[in-house]
Amino acid sequence: MNLYYFLGIILLTLMCQEILAVGDIGKASHFAERRDRVGSRCPRNCTCEFKKFTVNCSKRGLTHVPPNVPYTTRFLFLNKNKITTLGEPAIYQNLRQLQVLDISRNSITTFHNAICSNLGHLKVLDLSNNMVNVIDSDAFVGLSSLQCLSLSFNPLPHLQYGLFSPLVSLTELKLDSTHVAFVPEAFLNLTNLRRFVFRHNRLLEFPKFLYGNASLFPKLVELNLDGNSLESVSSSGLDSLQFLTLGSNKIDKMRELTLSDFKSLKTLNLYNNILRHIHRTAFCSTTLKKLNLAFSGFILSETNNNIFNCIPNLEDLRMNNVQVSRVRRPFMNLTKLKKLNLGSTSLRDVAVTHMLPDLKRLEWLSLTGNTIQRLRSKNFAETLKVLFLGNNRITTLDITSLPESLWKSLERIDLSGNPFTCDCQLLWFRGWLSTTNVTISGFNSDPMQYQCSAPADRRKQSLKYLKHPTEEECFKATTDWYLLSVLLFSMAASIASTIGSVLYRFRWYVKYWYFKYNIQQRQNALSLDARFYKYDAFVSYSKHDAHWVVTELRRHLETEEGLNLCIHDRDFLVGEDIVSNVVLSIEQSRKVLFIVSNAFAVSQWCHFELIMVQTRMLENDRDNLVLILLEEINDANLSPRLKLQMEKQTYLEWTSSEVGRQLFWDRLRQAVSRSPDSVIHSHLPIEMFRSSAR
Repeated sequence: MNLYYFLGIILLTLMCQEILAVGDIGKASHFAERRDRVGSRCPRNCTCEFKKFTVNCSKRGLTHVPPNVPYTTRFLFLNKNKITTLGEPAIYQNLRQLQVLDISRNSITTFHNAICSNLGHLKVLDLSNNMVNVIDSDAFVGLSSLQCLSLSFNPLPHLQYGLFSPLVSLTELKLDSTHVAFVPEAFLNLTNLRRFVFRHNRLLEFPKFLYGNASLFPKLVELNLDGNSLESVSSSGLDSLQFLTLGSNKIDKMRELTLSDFKSLKTLNLYNNILRHIHRTAFCSTTLKKLNLAFSGFILSETNNNIFNCIPNLEDLRMNNVQVSRVRRPFMNLTKLKKLNLGSTSLRDVAVTHMLPDLKRLEWLSLTGNTIQRLRSKNFAETLKVLFLGNNRITTLDITSLPESLWKSLERIDLSGNPFTCDCQLLWFRGWLSTTNVTISGFNSDPMQYQCSAPADRRKQSLKYLKHPTEEECFKATTDWYLLSVLLFSMAASIASTIGSVLYRFRWYVKYWYFKYNIQQRQNALSLDARFYKYDAFVSYSKHDAHWVVTELRRHLETEEGLNLCIHDRDFLVGEDIVSNVVLSIEQSRKVLFIVSNAFAVSQWCHFELIMVQTRMLENDRDNLVLILLEEINDANLSPRLKLQMEKQTYLEWTSSEVGRQLFWDRLRQAVSRSPDSVIHSHLPIEMFRSSAR
C-alpha cells in the first residue's frame, strides 16, 4: 500500500512540472512577439538576417540612413549608396549593440560627434571613399571600443590636435589618399595601434613616430607608406615593427646600418623605387625574413654584391625586374633562403652558375624572362619544389639539365615560351612531358606555349602533339653519325701521318727558317725596347760591392757609353717601400745586371730581385738577365736557384788582367747595347765569354 502511495506522489509532481513548463513557453513566446513588433522590423529596401543580427542596405540607391534600423543590429552595411549625410542622432540612439558600421562609397561631406555618443560598442567604422572635408574635433568621442577605422580616399582637412586620442582601443587606422600631412599631435594616445596605412599622401620625409621621447605607436606591427615621395628611411620609435612597405617612393639610397634600429622587422618592401646606392651594411638584420627589391632600379654588380652578407635569416628575396650583371656568389651567406625571384634580370648562363649553387635550401625559384640557354644540374638545389624558367632561350633539355631527383620531386615547373629545337636531343624531355606527374604550367591548357622553333619542318608545332623524330629514327641517325665520325677520324689520322712524314724529311730546313724568324723577332723587340724602357739596365748588387759599381760600372757604361743605369742608392723613389721600388724598376729596365759575389749570394734582397727577374723572363719569354761574376763563389753560399741560373745563363767574369778587363767591357757593352745587332752578339756561346774574360 505504501508503494502505491509513493508512486502517486511522484506522478503528481511530474504533471505539475509539465504545466509550469507550458506556462513559461507561453510567456517567452509573448515577449518574442512583442520584441518583433517593437525592434525587429526590417527597413525598407534592406535585407535583414535577424539570427546573424545583420542589416544589409548596400547598393540600394539610398539617399539617407534608414531611421528604423532594429535595435538588435550588430552589423549595418550602407556602402555603395548615394547618402550625403550621416543623419540625425536619433537614428543611432537605440543602436547600442552596433559593432560594425560600413558607410563607405557614398557622398558624405561632414563627420560630427552626435552620431557616435551612443555607439559605445562599435568596433569597425568604414567611411572610406566619401567626400568628407569636415571632421569635428570631438568627432570620435565615445568610440572607446573602436578597433578599426578607415577614412581613406577622402579630402580630409588638417588633422586637429588630439583628433584620434579618444580611440584608445584602435588597432588599425587607414588614411590612404587623404592628402593630409602627418601631424604627430593628432595621433596621441593610440598606444594599441598595430596597423597604420598612410599610402599616397605626398609625404616627402619619413614620419617621426616619436612624441617627446616616447613612441606614438609602441605596439605598431605593420606600416604601409606606399606611393609617397620619400627619399630615405628612418626607424625612430618603431621597435615593434615587423612589416614595412615603402614601395613606389623615390628612395635612391639605403645608408649604412639602415635597418639596425628596426629590432623586430621581418618584411621590407622597397619595390618600384629608384635605388642607386645600397651600403653593404644597409640590410644588416638578424630578424629580416622577406626582402622585396622588384622594379627598384637597383643594379647588382661586382661592386655591391656583398649587400646580402649580413641577413642570415632571410627566407624570401624578390629581385625581379632589376639589372643583374655577372657577379660571383652574392647569396653565399643566405643559407636559409627558400624563395628567390630573379625574373627579367638579364641573366645569362654564366651568371646563373656564379649565383645559385650556394642556395642549398631553396624551394621556390623564378628565372623567367632571362636569356638562359642551357641548364646545368649543379646550379639547382635538390630541395626545389617550384621552378619557373619560362621565356628564356632554352633549346633543349635532358636528364642532366637538373638534378635527377628533381624531375620527380618538383611540384610545378614552367618552361613555356622557350625556342625548343625538336631534334633527337629533345627526345628524352618529350617523353618526360608525357609521363610525369609534375604540374607543367600551361602545357595542357595552352599547348602552343611549348612549341618548336627548329628545324624548319617542325616550326610552331606543339611538343604536346609532336610525332617526330621517333626513338627509332633517332637510333638510326645516331648509328649513321657514328660511322661518319669513324670515317672522318681515319681520314684525319692519315693526313696527319703524311704531314708528319714530310716535316721529318725536311726537318733541318724547318729548323733553319724557325731560328731565322726568331732572330728577326728578337731584333724587332729590342728596337721597341729602346723606345719604351726608362732604363737600359737595372743593377742588382750587394752593398758590399757598391764601390765597384760606382767606380767601374758607372764610369764605363754611363760616362763613356751614355747608357742609363738604375742604381737603387741613387734612383729609387723616396717614400715608396723597397719591394715596390724593386718591382717597378725591373719593369722599367730593358736589361738586368746581377753583380754576383759571395756577399750577393747570401743577401736576401738580392735573392728576391733574382726571383723577380726570373718571373719576368717566364712571363715575357725574353732573356733580359746578364750575370757578372766578381769573384769565385763558395759552394756553401751558392743557393740552388743561383747555381741553376749560373749553369744555364751566360755570364761575364771580372779579372785582374788589363787585357781581360778590356775584353770584359767590350762584351758587356754588346750585351747591354741598344743596337739590334747586339741581340746576336749577346747570345754567343758561353765558352767564348769565359775564355776571353780570363
